[in-house]
Amino acid sequence: MQNKDYPVWPQEVLDKKARVFEIFNGDSCWRCGGTGRYSWNRADRDLCYGCGGSGHNMNTVGHHAYSAYRADRITEVKASELRRGQVIEWDELMIEACTSRTVLSRIVSKRTDKKSGFTTLKFHNREESHAWGSDMKMRLVNEEVRMINYRSTGNEMDNIIQVSLQETREIEFDESDIVLFTASKVPHNLPHQWFIADALMPSKKALDIYFKHGWKGKENQNYQDDWFDKYTVVYKEDINNDRSKKWLEQIVKRAMEGRKVYLVCYCQNKSRCHTSLIKTACYDIMQANKK
Repeated sequence: MQNKDYPVWPQEVLDKKARVFEIFNGDSCWRCGGTGRYSWNRADRDLCYGCGGSGHNMNTVGHHAYSAYRADRITEVKASELRRGQVIEWDELMIEACTSRTVLSRIVSKRTDKKSGFTTLKFHNREESHAWGSDMKMRLVNEEVRMINYRSTGNEMDNIIQVSLQETREIEFDESDIVLFTASKVPHNLPHQWFIADALMPSKKALDIYFKHGWKGKENQNYQDDWFDKYTVVYKEDINNDRSKKWLEQIVKRAMEGRKVYLVCYCQNKSRCHTSLIKTACYDIMQANKK
């Protein structure tokens, strides 16, 4: 009989998983749509194999943030080196689900038998004692490291990358990468996989400021130190329209998904390039979305 209500995972385990995915940019599972249930078999009932029953998957940005959190929080030490009062993370067998779950337990007593080579630990949240080989690696928890401090905010901006056209020759783009050409003069041999972001290209008015007061630096007789300030004012007006805002929102969306978005221009000086203004505009959108 197909018992669809059989709890493969205890609710406390599912709640803990949901919290992890909430903090680390978890998306609804692609397989079950967020229900945690998909199909049915005698071994695992209706457990979704795409998410392990949690209903969520972690995207690339969240995965990197979670990996950094785990690296700082967990240290492997021998069982014989553990001390009373420390907290360890260990795997407890769940007979009813034919699997195991991760448990955090504080050590209230420890006994090492040199003859047998086993270390016996007594925990605050378990009645029975547990024994491991004294040389076995245990996961010691650093309680000062908090999950919330690793919330994957800010990392998304690293996915928006400014590059010059010349630099792209040395970059091996991944299939998931998005390359946007944002300069006004489009070369005829542009790779067909790239996108031409015409709504983010500088206007003639902005280019006139660059060529008259910024081009060639101080070799230009009309060079002005504040040319980029004037350029910034004009360019912000250029992208203050619905079409440009849609492009910016799409860049932010892809970056939040963990995909790399390359902003390509001819400029070598990225701090004085309109792509830096595009990146700033994307940052403002991200901050507004988080409020």
